[in-house]
Amino acid sequence: MSHCLADIFCLCQRLLLPVGVLFLGLAFSVPVHGQNRILMEDIRGLKEGYFEKGSTVSTKLWLSHQPTDDVTVIVSTLMRGVSIRKKGVINSKIKFIFTPQSWNESNAQQLTISNYTRTDDEIAIISMIARGGGYDNQTRILQFNMADMADNDNTLLVVPAYQLGLDVAKGTDGSFSVRLRRDPAQEVVVRVRSNNSKLVTVDTNANIDGNQDTLTFSPENWYIFQTVTFMTTDDVDRIRSTRIVMRLPNDESKSIYIAIHGDYRFIRGMTFSPNSLVMAEGSSRTFTVKLTSPTRSDVIVILGQPNNTDVTVDADPDMPGLQTTLTFTTDNWHTPQTVTVSAAEDADLTLDNALISLAADGGNYLDVPGSMPVVVVDNDMTGLKLSLSSLTLNEGGSGSFTVELKSRPSVDVTVTLRQPDNTDVTVDETTLIFTVDNWDTAQEVEVSAAQDDDAVDDSATIKLSASGGGYDDVTGSVEVEVEDDDTTALTITADDPFKVDEGGEKTFTVQLATRPSADVTVELRQDSETANDDVTLDKTSLGFTVDNWNKDQTVTVSAAVDDDAVNDSATIILTAAGGDYGGVTGSVSVTVDDTDEATLIITPAEPLKVKEEDSAPFRVKLAAQPSGDVTVQLAQPDNTDVTVDVDPDAPGNQTKLAFTADT
Repeated sequence: MSHCLADIFCLCQRLLLPVGVLFLGLAFSVPVHGQNRILMEDIRGLKEGYFEKGSTVSTKLWLSHQPTDDVTVIVSTLMRGVSIRKKGVINSKIKFIFTPQSWNESNAQQLTISNYTRTDDEIAIISMIARGGGYDNQTRILQFNMADMADNDNTLLVVPAYQLGLDVAKGTDGSFSVRLRRDPAQEVVVRVRSNNSKLVTVDTNANIDGNQDTLTFSPENWYIFQTVTFMTTDDVDRIRSTRIVMRLPNDESKSIYIAIHGDYRFIRGMTFSPNSLVMAEGSSRTFTVKLTSPTRSDVIVILGQPNNTDVTVDADPDMPGLQTTLTFTTDNWHTPQTVTVSAAEDADLTLDNALISLAADGGNYLDVPGSMPVVVVDNDMTGLKLSLSSLTLNEGGSGSFTVELKSRPSVDVTVTLRQPDNTDVTVDETTLIFTVDNWDTAQEVEVSAAQDDDAVDDSATIKLSASGGGYDDVTGSVEVEVEDDDTTALTITADDPFKVDEGGEKTFTVQLATRPSADVTVELRQDSETANDDVTLDKTSLGFTVDNWNKDQTVTVSAAVDDDAVNDSATIILTAAGGDYGGVTGSVSVTVDDTDEATLIITPAEPLKVKEEDSAPFRVKLAAQPSGDVTVQLAQPDNTDVTVDVDPDAPGNQTKLAFTADT
């Protein structure tokens, strides 16, 4: 980032300047009416860029283009001890008139600026606003920024000039900003109190319950403005006043004058929200502006671009270019208007600051000043320092990681941890608070993985986001992997052995062993190598969901009646698909108890009567179909007078009968 003298208060350098030295910076506004019609000036008399106490500088004023009519330029100073002069006339407000005949540089008009007294104000503004001739509301701002004071100067506390005296309405809140002027050797605690607590009470940290009364500045955050909020009593009829005193450890002090008005309509000022900005490099933030009291006619608020060119201000980002004016009317004076501040990326690792100057003019507002302090934190410096980027847990177990900040914040930083979307993974902390003191102290976060019914290796992301102290929009994350201790399987409940009577049926049940990640279909079929048509199932598939996964589903096995006497068998194969159950299998072995007996049927059944020297036949068949070829052996009787022959046509006595499964 660039370093103008308003930004010399950084960690990497110190600069000691003579007492009463001011730096004159220039900020330009973009024309509203008339392309490229701007106010021109040329500062002369600065010594090495500094405006010293007791010295005078001069500038020429002219217009960039010929006006269509007379142009009136009102130049106002808003800094005590700094005056402006035109042709011997000294005042805080001077009018210049340019005509269509005398408008260019050859007809430039002279303006003299004098620094009469030493001042420790942080900022002052000389504003220029034009009217008429096509230059309506064209503006230019000369911005004075305070440089470092000499070592023997007692003024360590810095408050923007316009905030040294504040007018507020009764029963309302107000605020002002304060920082140190130079890098302290050690931590500095500033005590803040009201001289009259019945009129005004103060609070130095609105984020903590109760009214706090100290500000802490360190060698790391001394240049960052901190906000003091005050509350006024509503028991005021006209005007009451008091002071808020800020006291250093060495008893040096600085005070703010507070005037409390019984009628807010007499107050002229601008209200900002927030009072200062801390933003990351490469980001944009907004603040709002509104008037504190009604106006008789339109009021133009001029926004001065900061001397630090890495920071830009825009009243309307939707318009081309940088818009630098806000218009308040009699109707919308109390409606906040938004200003966008952007900080560019740069290559350094330095914290930068800038000051946006504002001036309200018009109606009953006569060059009312304001300023918005901006601190830009380098995005290479801010960040969450996480001990782990990923964490692996066993289901039912826990682990931890730690968090700290990469750099000291300007004020307290809140780190918010979002519970993961996967509710099986939880963290024991939802917020972590880091202060300017404990920013580099690791804070532990415990992560737990709950037992669940599924067999899925869960995953989750713990997201962390920071806010406050220059850490707005800083994020981090920790990836969590959970190793599940469950196993996917089919739970089959069946008798072992699983026997079915021929002509009967029997059942077994199936459910999933774990909750699936999605719907699961279980297909049932017979093993192709042992398929048996006599064995059938009442279902060919079962459907399980994440809700009914542990509910028994029944399968009925039927055994048909057949002609054989063989105990049939079959193997039922179950195959799952879907969810995390792809390829999971099971089986049931089925045996059929056949009701048929393997016997021989002989006819006639009665004893066979054969006459001596005669023959008689009898018939033999199988009682049930065989599973294969069957041979029936006939034995010759012990009585050798009786012989048997199954084939009289063949020589000798044949004693074997052959049966097949078909005949």
